[in-house]
Amino acid sequence: NVVPNKVVYDLVLKSHTRSSAKGSNEHVSALLDRIKKDPNISSDDLSQIFASHELPQRSNNDYCHGEIKQSSTNPILKSYKKMFHAHLKKRTTNGAEAAAALLHEMEDKYASGENDYRPDIYMFNTVMNAWQQCELSNTDKSISPSKKAEDLLDYVCKKREEGVECLGPNDLTFSICLHSWCKSSRRDAPKHAENILRRKIESSKENCDIVVSSMDWNSAIAKWREDPTLGPDRARKLFIEMNQRYIDSRDERSAPNVVTVNTLLDVYAKSKGEKSAEEAEAILNEIIRSYKSGEGVIVPNIISFRSCMDAWIRRREPETPKRVYSLLKSMIDFSKSERRDDVAPDSDSFNFVL
Repeated sequence: NVVPNKVVYDLVLKSHTRSSAKGSNEHVSALLDRIKKDPNISSDDLSQIFASHELPQRSNNDYCHGEIKQSSTNPILKSYKKMFHAHLKKRTTNGAEAAAALLHEMEDKYASGENDYRPDIYMFNTVMNAWQQCELSNTDKSISPSKKAEDLLDYVCKKREEGVECLGPNDLTFSICLHSWCKSSRRDAPKHAENILRRKIESSKENCDIVVSSMDWNSAIAKWREDPTLGPDRARKLFIEMNQRYIDSRDERSAPNVVTVNTLLDVYAKSKGEKSAEEAEAILNEIIRSYKSGEGVIVPNIISFRSCMDAWIRRREPETPKRVYSLLKSMIDFSKSERRDDVAPDSDSFNFVL
């Protein structure tokens, strides 16, 4: 019954990000990839994990360079690195802006031949992550940290099209930008989050190292709960597309799971649609039917049923008590018939009925 949780992952990440040992970067990337695939980690938890960690520093020889091999003792490169990380440690929009400006300065000097090295995708990911860290604390409404992160994504994508291999966006590049938009309070943030997801899907067709994980889909779906009008329809279409892509590819890394279902049901619960409660319950019933028939493998849990209860409670209609009580009985019946104690109603479930 012991599984890694957010606290465990957070502690291990801290250990690697603070380490100067060789291979720390690889350990961080591998661990972040593992976290993204863990069905026990919610999209909100993942965003918090991304936001609370700076990516580890690299040695001088890790940077992209031209034909001339730069020395590990290059004083100019060392100065750039010191300024770069000094800006990032501020954890402010000014610090992220300064770090981004420094990247472009290094790029310009490389293009002019003044320097024989240039920043690589790792450095751009680090600045994008800095922008993400500013998203929740930013009070300047004239600045959108997520838009700044997306601007950097646009830049590296353009460079990759121009043939600059070391600036090609990787899996982490898209994930940072996606989760940044998922934290944004802008009204158009759900559309931006879905757009980044679709860009990642297209890039994954050309680069097998880029994987559109279940967590990526779940995050984009979850963001639509902030749009009570368009949210249910957009979230449902994403869910259908996610499921179809999994059927076509059978890639378990992108398989819909109970978190996906619960996220979709939560979007319906928070919507203003007149039939949102009925539609949420219909989705739950289809998941149950599919599981019992052997067609599906997703097992609804307590949260699945409570999300539907919440959808009905928000309606505040005369039939609400009966529908909520009916869902409670369905929980009990499903738990008994499938012999799953983990789906049995808890005290909160009975509180919903009361």
